[in-house]
Amino acid sequence: MTSNMPYTGQHTAKLLSPKVWGQFPVKQASCMVGGEFRVADFRDAASTAIATPDASVVSGDIRVSDSGAADVDIKRSLDSGTPVLDWTPADGEDLVIGPQIVFDMSAGRPWAFECRISDADASANSVFAGLVSLNGGGATTFDAYTAAYIQIDGGTLYTNRALVGFQAAESASVYGVVKDRGTADASAYQVSGSSTAIKSGATMSAVATMADDTFVKLGLYSDGKVIRWFVDNSEVANLAMGSTELPSGDYDSSMVPVVALNAAGTTLMQVDWCACGYLV
Repeated sequence: MTSNMPYTGQHTAKLLSPKVWGQFPVKQASCMVGGEFRVADFRDAASTAIATPDASVVSGDIRVSDSGAADVDIKRSLDSGTPVLDWTPADGEDLVIGPQIVFDMSAGRPWAFECRISDADASANSVFAGLVSLNGGGATTFDAYTAAYIQIDGGTLYTNRALVGFQAAESASVYGVVKDRGTADASAYQVSGSSTAIKSGATMSAVATMADDTFVKLGLYSDGKVIRWFVDNSEVANLAMGSTELPSGDYDSSMVPVVALNAAGTTLMQVDWCACGYLV
């Protein structure tokens, strides 16, 4: 008998989550960095994004932006044979990894995002993973690939940036969040469970708790009508696209996928892969 299971004989915990990508054609994913289905990976050597040769990536598929001296802190290692980006920062440094594509959330088309990350001290550092508006507050100078314009030291979300995704603010607790551009951090909405369970401020239950030195997969999928949040292949929240809490106006048509890390210490943080796709 021939099996049609796509993950037979493979380490499924490291691969794309079926519930995120089961209704999205992986071959049409716009970018897959790292992992088993890579378009590019952290071994490739054609980039000027990072000065350190050990940290080279493919600049055409992915952008890596860091703060100041973080260049020398970026290396590569092999996690069970897969290239992994290792980041050992100084306190207060930032790193953003962003496949360079644009999502139009207002078009009603399917899209997907997922990353696999690890933090040696999950309770100390800050993470944002998901979609952010390309520009902030009408100013093109607020680069979407600059961590300070996504999540400020201490984990505060930047006011003039719309976003949809996951946030952990110097805590192991990971929240599903949405925020309109021009609203303050305290006006971000945390999502838990169904579309009716959404509140402003830090009042909701976390959708996940990161464990030290343990990889976690954070994923988003939308069929154009509902956005669904997934942690390690389990749906943890959803929100109807018509909800008023979602990014609105011109900027919901120009969202870019990122993994943004902010360090509150010097412990190792890792990115195994980041995948995203938008059907046009």
